[in-house]
Amino acid sequence: MNVAEVATELADLLSEIDDLRVYDFPPDQVAPPAAYVEYPETISYDVTHVRGTDMATFTVYVVVDRNSDRATTEKLYAYAEGSGADSVKAALEVKPYSAFSTCHVQSARFVDLVIAGVDLRAVAFTVVIHGSGA
Repeated sequence: MNVAEVATELADLLSEIDDLRVYDFPPDQVAPPAAYVEYPETISYDVTHVRGTDMATFTVYVVVDRNSDRATTEKLYAYAEGSGADSVKAALEVKPYSAFSTCHVQSARFVDLVIAGVDLRAVAFTVVIHGSGA
């Protein structure tokens, strides 16, 4: 599994969500609404047999302005839904993939972030990827 290719493919899948700026790396600054793929939290080698399957866990962030108004809240909820046009889970869990075998959006949590000195609200998604170890 090529980690850079995995991050790029995840970003490409997220770009299918309308009006979302997407990065395949943690950017120095963002213009919300935006999404980015954080560096992998873990990479587990040889999950099946010798070099059969590797597993990587990524965090994908979707950020919006810090405003606590109804529109911002509804947008965050839409990203966290299990299905729908703005659903991150629905956007990422499509097949076939080219850089990996499986993708599972395991969880979502609401967080506050500071990027380039700007306070933002976000949904942090835990994404588990399995791919060829060879």
